[in-house]
This record gives sequence, C-alpha cells and structure tokens, in this order.
Amino acid sequence: MQLKKLKIKNYKRLLDVELSLENDITLITGPNNSGKTSIIEVLKFLFSENKDKIEISELNISLFNNWIDDFYECYKIILNKRKEGFELIEELTNFLNDKSLSFKNFLPEINIEISYDKNKDNLSDIIKYSFELNESNSVFFTYQCELNLNIFQMDLINFNKKITDRYNNSNITDNQKEKSIKKIIKSIIQNSIEENYYYTNSEYLEKSAITKKEFKSLFNIKIINALRKLDDIKNDSNNSLSKSMIDIASKKEDFIKKMDTISDSLIQKFEDEEVENMIVNESINKFNSSIKETSGSENFAEVNLLINPETSDINALLKDASEVQYSIDSFLLGESSQGLGYSNMVYLHMYQQSFEDNIEDSKINIMIIEEPESHMHPQMQHSFFKKIISYYENNTPQCIISTHSTDIISSINKLSKIRVVRGINNIFSSKIYDLREFVNSIKGKKYDSLTGKIEFYDFFFNVGLPNIIFSNKVILFEGDSERIFLKCIIKDKFNKLYKDYISYIQVGGAYAKNYFDIIKFLNIKTLVLTDIDYEKKYIDKDNILKSYSSNATINYSYNNLKKLISIDDFQVEECNLKDEYLTTDDSTESDEQNDKIKISDIYKWLEEEKNDTIGIFTQTELDYYSRTLEESMLTKYLGMNIWDTKTADEWKNIRKKNNIRFSIPRLDVPISIRDIVNSTSQNKIDFMYSVILSNKYSKMIPYYIQKGLEWLENEW
Repeated sequence: MQLKKLKIKNYKRLLDVELSLENDITLITGPNNSGKTSIIEVLKFLFSENKDKIEISELNISLFNNWIDDFYECYKIILNKRKEGFELIEELTNFLNDKSLSFKNFLPEINIEISYDKNKDNLSDIIKYSFELNESNSVFFTYQCELNLNIFQMDLINFNKKITDRYNNSNITDNQKEKSIKKIIKSIIQNSIEENYYYTNSEYLEKSAITKKEFKSLFNIKIINALRKLDDIKNDSNNSLSKSMIDIASKKEDFIKKMDTISDSLIQKFEDEEVENMIVNESINKFNSSIKETSGSENFAEVNLLINPETSDINALLKDASEVQYSIDSFLLGESSQGLGYSNMVYLHMYQQSFEDNIEDSKINIMIIEEPESHMHPQMQHSFFKKIISYYENNTPQCIISTHSTDIISSINKLSKIRVVRGINNIFSSKIYDLREFVNSIKGKKYDSLTGKIEFYDFFFNVGLPNIIFSNKVILFEGDSERIFLKCIIKDKFNKLYKDYISYIQVGGAYAKNYFDIIKFLNIKTLVLTDIDYEKKYIDKDNILKSYSSNATINYSYNNLKKLISIDDFQVEECNLKDEYLTTDDSTESDEQNDKIKISDIYKWLEEEKNDTIGIFTQTELDYYSRTLEESMLTKYLGMNIWDTKTADEWKNIRKKNNIRFSIPRLDVPISIRDIVNSTSQNKIDFMYSVILSNKYSKMIPYYIQKGLEWLENEW
C-alpha cells in the first residue's frame, strides 16, 4: 500500500496544493520560507505525532486575518445594538450566513488517497475503510478542522461582557479596542477548534467518522527530524548516538522481555543485600533531623528515597553507561571524536536500518527524512543518497525527503521524483511544482534532431538545473567571460540583484532555449544574455541590417517567445503564445520557424516592451552595431561604431594608457574594433581580467546588459 496523494488546504502557506507521491522516493525541495517545512509538518501531525490539536498559528495567516477582520466588522454592528446572550448569537449567526463568513474559509482540510494492489498487499487493516468499489484501487480519507459551534457560541456569550466593556471604553483608541477584541475572538476560535477524521468516497463528499487513533494505526511512520542532536565536541558527554541505539533496541519485544527479567533480578538483589536501607540511612536519615530542627514545625515533610529498578530505569542506566566507539587501525576513539557529518551519516544509517527491520505489511510504511545533508560534505551526501535510492527502488516502503542540497537533488537523476515548493508573489501562499507533470508534458518532444527533451534534462541535470530550483531569478549566459563580467557588475552596480538569489547557468549561444520549458514550468524570471552573432564579414550598417543572426536562441525566441507567462494572483496563465509551441513535437517545426531572422527585424523586436518570464537581451543599434560581448564593451568605452577604425599606434596607446590586455593585428590598413576582438579571440579571459583589475568595467557596461539587468531587477 502506498500514500498516493495529499490535497492540502489552508495550512500555513499551503493555501490549496496537491502533493502526489512516488511509490519509492519523493524529493521535496525549494528555497527557504517557501512552504517546504509546512509540508513536512503536515505529514508529521497527520500520520505520526499526537498533539492535542492544531494551533491558530498554523492557519493561513492571510485567510484567517481577513476572516477576523470581516467578523469584527459584523460584531461591531451587534455591539452597537447592545445584544446579549442568545439574541447576540442569533444576530451573529445571521451575519455569518449573510456575509458568507463560513469557518471553512480559513480552517485546514486535508484529503488523503491511499492506493493498493489487491493481488499483493495485505488489506486486513484498511479494507474496511473502502467506501466504494472503484477501479482506481484506492481508499480515501479526509482530515478536517471544524469549529464546535456550541463551544464557540457559549464562549462568545461568556466573553461578551468583557468585549462590550472594551468596545465602550472611551479611554482607549479605536485601534486598541480592535486589537484587544480580535485577540479575544482568536482565543475563542482556538478553544473551539476540533480535529476530525473520516473515510470517504473518491469525491470526498460522502464520509463516515473514524477516530484519530484508528486513522493513525494505518501507518507505520519513521521520522528523522532536521534538528538532530549529534556530538562532535571533545568534552560533550551527551553520547547521542549511543542513546539513540539504546532507544531503537528497547522497542524490540525480546529486549523488553530481557529487561523485565533483569529488573526482577535487580530488585531481588537490592532487597537481599538491604541496599535500599543502606542508601537511605547514609544519605537521608542523617539530615532529616536537621530539617526537622530548622523547619519550625512538628508537621515537617520528611525526605525519603524510593529505589525501584524498573525496565525504564535500566534503559536510562544503559544510556548513561554506553558510548559509541570508532575503531581506526586498532585505536578506539570516543563518540565525540568524529565530526558532525560522520555522526549524522551513522545516525541516518542506524534509523534507516531500524525502519527496514520494522516494516509492517498491513500498514502504509513511510520513512520521512528532513535535510539528510546536515554537516555532510558533497561526496558523502551523494554516496549516502545512492544507498537510500537503491533500497527504496527495490522495496515497497516509501521515502519522503526534504532537502536544500543540490548534490542530493542531482543524485536522484530523475526529474519525475522531485516536487519543488515555491512561494507565490510574496504573499502567504505556496505552489507545489510536480516535476512528474513536467516530464509527462515533454515526452516525445525534441530540442533538435539528435536530443530528446527528457534526455537533455537528464544529461544536464548536474550542470545547473538543481541551482535553478532554489533561485529567485536566473541568468543564462554564453561563456566564462560573461560570468566574470556579470558577477562583478552586479556586485558593484545592482545592489538589489546582488542580495537576491540568482542562478547563473552557462549555456553557450545555442542552448539557452533548451531551458525555457523548465523555466516556464517553475515560473522563474529569467534573463537571457546572448550575442546577436551576425556574419563577421559585415562591417557597415547597411549590410549588418540586411544580414541574418546565426544565434539559435535568438531565432527560436523570435518565433516562439513573443509573450510567455503573466501572473495574476494565484493563477499562472499562458497568453499569446503560439499553439504549436505548446502542443507539437519540436522536431516537426516548420522551415519558416527554423529560418534565420534578419538583424533589422531582431532590432525592432527587441524594442518591444518586455514583461515576460523570459527576457532576451542582445546587442542592438545602441551597442554601436556590435555582435559580441567584447565588441560591445570596447565600442561603449571608446564611443566607436563597429566600423570606425584607428591606427596600430593609436591602439597601442589605448592599451597602454588603460592597462587593458588585447591583441593588435599586424595590418597595414586602419584597424577596427572587430579586428581587435578577432585577434584577441584566444585570450578573452585575459582581456576580461584586465578590464576588471584596471577598474574599467563600470565604463564598459554594454547597453543591452545594462537594460537586461534593470529588467531582471524590477519586480514582476
């Protein structure tokens, strides 16, 4: 049996999301404060942890506060009427109904689907909750937070005088009144919340109640929390690993039987040797008389000591008396001798093994690991995760892992197992991007005649894709020169971008377009900086405008990316995008689409307003008709068009005066910037380093890069 799907509503940032799980490993990842931890919290309280009930701090703050605001406005009207008791409740109920202020508007609800194989699985525990016969071979449950209306109404009656007094208090401001009364209303709601579990049909409409205990008994869940206590300080005597080992062992039936026997033996030994009497006489009786003298009372509390070596006490003794040791070349090292990374690895292996040893075939078995990468170096992360993958790919339990690690993400090598959690537009809401859906959407499509889209993403997974997942924004650029230049400029000139989390992906001139699908899917604002790349031989304006770009990304974008994605509240809509781009196999693109585009048309296209997810920026007329980064930097610095020339001696003076490294060709004719760049083509990095080290880069920012970074820096 497998946990197949969760539909979560109104829990913290999880306003309305669906989490589909793989049969083996599901990886949950995303930036900080995106809602990833909230998903793990849902899994914990739903299937494992037994807390009393949900706290109002766990509600979606935006929905809850909006409801409180509306409710308060209704309440003010009733307060002005001076209604009390059941008249108050009647009036308020009318308002609640009239204003559609249903408690369901903010209370959490979670729908759960469990799938099974009737030919393989042990259905003894779960079959009784099958609400209907269906071909999906699934059982459905729902968890609902509901308000006990009786408690809610009685609390309102009981607190009404207090609320009325606050409202009529002329000594406090309206803001103070509102804040105080809303606080009372929130406490009433907290007291009225109930958590209920139901088994239901596939539409989650018909339902029958079950107890929390009955529901949780269907699951065998092991959770390894993110905050793990590990020893790596020499004088730390916590011995966390050894204590954890004792905890694991103590849950075994054979261990419990043994401990009971030992307990009996210890008790008998204590009694026979009169150990208890000896301890009491030596440690207590001697000072009880002093206590009596100083207490000033005949009815003083006499101190006593009970010694009863139960199983739990022996466990505690074992924990205190135990320590993990590491053997290296016959030397025995203490538990704290190894670093946190190694200790964490041992800890994870230990609990993974414990989970494997305690699989229950009549239950849904799930291992949940939060941030396994803690303290581990990349190679250790990779090796550990490979072992985890190997186990769950060949066994029936499920594993859910939350992680920030690009190394763990790249280790999985299958996009379909990844769920990316990202916040939406800086509001209290998150979206789960199911990469299984993404993989299904690109099946059969190709980037070119040789490479399938899925194959491309699998192959280049380690190159930059994991970084994209965590980024707020992305920059796709051509080569090392761009990387050096961009990072220097952004640090110096674009403070807002510098503080943002940007993923820099080197894609050459032809392959930026290959990333567009995943960027659109994840809805990440992306700047593409690429060279316009018309033919080198053209060195005059007329021929440049008539020439064609050989840049595959520009040609593709011109035909397919006129308008991409706009954001409207919670909905991501695709607009004005050619239908064939979304629905056809890229390998069947028309000759017209694959045709090179005239430079004059590209210039006009680039003048259009850019409000898209993906912004293409390349050289324009304002970059002095240059065709590459180096050309545009020199033309900007010198104020020269690409066809303007200087003598070799003039170029030597420029080089010497500005301390910039470039090559000067041995020509008898005037030399253009194009000639300089061609001659320097093998030493582009040297050129870029010299620009930066001579502090000339701020005066060399090309127009297209300046505008591109400004576009990226602006909010949507």
